[in-house]
Amino acid sequence: MLATGTGLAPLKALLEQILEAGSKNPVWLYWGGRGSSDLYFSKQMRDLENAFGKFHYIPVLSNPEPAWSGEVGYIQQVAARDHPSLNDDYVYACGAPAMVNAARVILTKTCNLPDQAFFADAFGQLVTGSVTPNQLVKVSMHGPNGQSTQLNLPEGSSPMEALRIGGHIKGICGGHASCGTCRVNINPKWVEKLKPVSHAEKRLLTTLDEFRSGDRLACQLIVTKTLMGLDFTIPDHLW
Repeated sequence: MLATGTGLAPLKALLEQILEAGSKNPVWLYWGGRGSSDLYFSKQMRDLENAFGKFHYIPVLSNPEPAWSGEVGYIQQVAARDHPSLNDDYVYACGAPAMVNAARVILTKTCNLPDQAFFADAFGQLVTGSVTPNQLVKVSMHGPNGQSTQLNLPEGSSPMEALRIGGHIKGICGGHASCGTCRVNINPKWVEKLKPVSHAEKRLLTTLDEFRSGDRLACQLIVTKTLMGLDFTIPDHLW
């Protein structure tokens, strides 16, 4: 399994199903981010690794802090190094399109992974159904001309993923808070209920055109049960 950023959410649901079903095959999860703060579920992944002997969790950072002692680089490259022969395996990838495309090439061309054993876009459709109703958080999205839509988001995911899949935003950078194309404006009553704006997010937001109070990057928001009913608007020029 390969995931970047909030791409972990759907893979996590599948992973838990596989492990709880008592799979006899080893499962490897490579989760990538820029810094350690991007790997917001690391403790839970380590707990799963300790509970299930056949599960291996490999976090990978592309721009780590000096104290980082784990893998450095890109998950597809680390996975290819660790698994030079994937003839009889399956790979599930979820996250930034650049990662998915690069992983498909390197694993099929250099590790002999069969083309039909690489699941990415189609897999996104598959795992949606594996999330149980009590893991979903309902939020409201508003667009141009008062258009409103309710979204059911998996707990632990980012609104950016659903918005990008639905074609509502571009999310060009894949969740690394570097492009601003996933900007949303939060209903004032919800602003204080969100996690504080990080320095990197604030720095980017304040450089964007038409910046307003309540603006946040959807890629930096993590869906939790406390956000049930979250209400936000996508700026007209990003729609």
